[in-house]
Amino acid sequence: MSVYFRSKEMTQQKKAKACSKVVKQEADLDFDCQWNLIDVLSEKVTWTKWALENTVHLLDDGNTVPFIARYRKEKTNKMEAEKIREVKQQLDYLRTVQSKAVSVYNTVAKLGKVTYEWKQALALSQTLHDVEHLYAPYKPGSKGTLAERARELGLEPLAMKLITPPGRANLYEVINPNIEGLSCIEDVKNGVQHIIADVISKNHDIMKAIREWCKSAPISLKCMRTKTTNNSKNSKSKAGGKGRTGIGQNLIDANKFELYFDFSAPIRNLRPHQILAINRGVAKNVLSTKIVIPDYINRQLHDLVHRKFVHPQVSRDTAELIRKSIQDAYTRLIEPLMMRHLKSDLNKIAEKAAIDVFASNLKKLLLMPPVRGQVILGVDPGFKHGCKYAVISITGQVLDTGVFYPHVQCKGNEVNHIRNVIIQNRCEIVGIGNGMACRETETFFAEHIKKGTFKPLNIKFCASAEAKNELPNMDVSLRGAVSIARRLQDPLAELVKIEPKHIGVGMYQHDVSDTQLKITLDGVVEDCVNFVGVDLNVASEVLLKHIAGLNSTTAKNIVKHRETNGTFTNRGQAEYNKRPWTKSLQTVCRIHPNFVSEWRNKRRRPNVNSLCAMIFQGMMSELNLLFCCSCSEESGNETLPSRKRKANTNPTGQKNKKRKAAVSLEPNPLDMTSIHPESYHIADRILSLAGVTRDHIGMSRCIDAVKALTGKNSLDALSEQLDAGVPTLSLIIEALQQRIGHDLRDEFEKPLFREGVKRLCDIKVGDHLTGRVTNTVHFGAFVDVGVGRDGLIHSSQINPQCLHGKMGLELGDKVEVSVTNIDLTRDRFGLRLLKLG
Repeated sequence: MSVYFRSKEMTQQKKAKACSKVVKQEADLDFDCQWNLIDVLSEKVTWTKWALENTVHLLDDGNTVPFIARYRKEKTNKMEAEKIREVKQQLDYLRTVQSKAVSVYNTVAKLGKVTYEWKQALALSQTLHDVEHLYAPYKPGSKGTLAERARELGLEPLAMKLITPPGRANLYEVINPNIEGLSCIEDVKNGVQHIIADVISKNHDIMKAIREWCKSAPISLKCMRTKTTNNSKNSKSKAGGKGRTGIGQNLIDANKFELYFDFSAPIRNLRPHQILAINRGVAKNVLSTKIVIPDYINRQLHDLVHRKFVHPQVSRDTAELIRKSIQDAYTRLIEPLMMRHLKSDLNKIAEKAAIDVFASNLKKLLLMPPVRGQVILGVDPGFKHGCKYAVISITGQVLDTGVFYPHVQCKGNEVNHIRNVIIQNRCEIVGIGNGMACRETETFFAEHIKKGTFKPLNIKFCASAEAKNELPNMDVSLRGAVSIARRLQDPLAELVKIEPKHIGVGMYQHDVSDTQLKITLDGVVEDCVNFVGVDLNVASEVLLKHIAGLNSTTAKNIVKHRETNGTFTNRGQAEYNKRPWTKSLQTVCRIHPNFVSEWRNKRRRPNVNSLCAMIFQGMMSELNLLFCCSCSEESGNETLPSRKRKANTNPTGQKNKKRKAAVSLEPNPLDMTSIHPESYHIADRILSLAGVTRDHIGMSRCIDAVKALTGKNSLDALSEQLDAGVPTLSLIIEALQQRIGHDLRDEFEKPLFREGVKRLCDIKVGDHLTGRVTNTVHFGAFVDVGVGRDGLIHSSQINPQCLHGKMGLELGDKVEVSVTNIDLTRDRFGLRLLKLG
């Protein structure tokens, strides 16, 4: 496999096209990277080469990540979506390196300064850093640097003579009293020293050696309080503790970082959260940092440069000048450069770890099971302006809205008001927003639940994140209450309306790269939406655009189409209604189970307004699959009529375009499964071997028959008999064994409901409590135990034996904990894990 993929192999990716174009344009320069893309990729992502090569081709062909992860497991060796995204990220980076290397070679070749050694080094470079470093000696320097000023004075030839055999040059011959910088021998020596230092700092071999030394060196990070913080503290002390508000606020901010006021640790031992906390302190001008590199690196540099540049017979003055140049190169150029690179590497590692934790928490939150079949009261708490409430039905329709004031002194009427709302609508679930007055509102409901105010209904409540919703005709103050209720009813559908980084299930998300955070979190949202599936005929535009293969424009067109033409019935109808997004609908929509049940029972043309189609998991939009509903073969099926065409009046006698065939409106039971249309023929053969038909899909008869078939035959035997890969076969069999209305989220932990509340002062050390993990970080996990404040289970208080084989606690886990410490002044308390689940 060549290093550069040709344009015909990358017709779907603009970047790959650009890379191929560059290579083609520069082919006459006889340059090519001397490393194989797949070999390097396998080293970086640790996966089998053949699977990586297939994955690269699938990505280049325009397939989306969810589609590849679900329907191309044979080609990717069962690679998960997260791994495919990592491959895509590394692939883009390596191709950028290749493109940059070609560009650099082209630039240096025009200067006529390409050497064989330099060309080989460039061809072997696998990082942008290496390419940039090789380009540095030829890059036009800033006219303000000391070396460039010396070069403008014509001192470069003298400097190069001193570091090339025999190492002799007459510095006195360039002295000119009338020119600044050449007026005396000391000025000339300083100029030559700056040029030699610049050459040393840009030498590829020297810098490569220094980087290798730094990898094994005991380099440490020192952190200390800034002088500004000390001055603020002294100013407040002199003022007798009555400093200005600004100074007091600065001290409050500074106290958050007191752990790092005198901190030092080897960089290899630093945890990601420590690095990000220090960075935040530096940004607030509370902390200052310094990377400490051992002195022996400097000594090794002197030895290396002497061996490389100093001729054994040079004069004492020349040797001393070169020694000063080496020291100047290290102190002024190399050491600061290495410090910046080390800090950059630390920040990249810390940011990646923080983003990974955020993504993991977000995925757990998005996949939280919905609360179905319940009328829900959503409450947006508040003090002065009251608590806004909204009641939604089991289908999400708004039944009632209003405001009540539970935090006033005379609240008898308010209690009766909210009781009447709950009783009339038969609400048993209350979702309370976690904003201002949340704790007080929880206490209000807990007290009246205990008193039996809402009897005979058994009321439970839980805190819910507030989100905006698309209700243009409703008062803005009431939208939050509706969204809170819907957040419980379908967390995924509501949370996708919020910018992911504002959901608040990570740490330091505002201190990491916005671009990388957005890319990662958008990928998580896309995976979750495609994992669960959405109702195409009722889903919002915001939710639809997260489907693999769709974007904002196509989502808007789908909503517009269903408003104009009614609901979609099957993929055949999507094919009939030619639109720019029909290729997506050919493979991504499936029929809602209610529609299939109606068709089975009545065997008549159903009411189109009651039909539901489902966008399902990861089905690729650009697959050119021509689909025709198999039900159209039956006699008597209703079909869409072909569009009328005008008679052929073409005088030239040319034929009209081929007339499009009619499309059936009858549903295909396979459309309600997660099976890809390209595998329908395999599903039919499995059903035939099991002795059932498509009409039995979702019923106990079909489930039992397929289970019996797989019990008698191994997957390998069926795979050989049906000529299908084992992963694809497993997916089909799993789909055929699922009951109607199956939701993958039901397997996860449900929201934690409570009927009462406690305060932090009500608990004591040693108490055993039950709670739910609300956030995970590198140093532990935060748990809501119902006291109005999340407690911390430090990583040292998590016994691996309590995790039952899991790598760690995850957001949403139900846990039993004991209280280890309480700090009422700081409103904190610590916990120890006793039991998971």
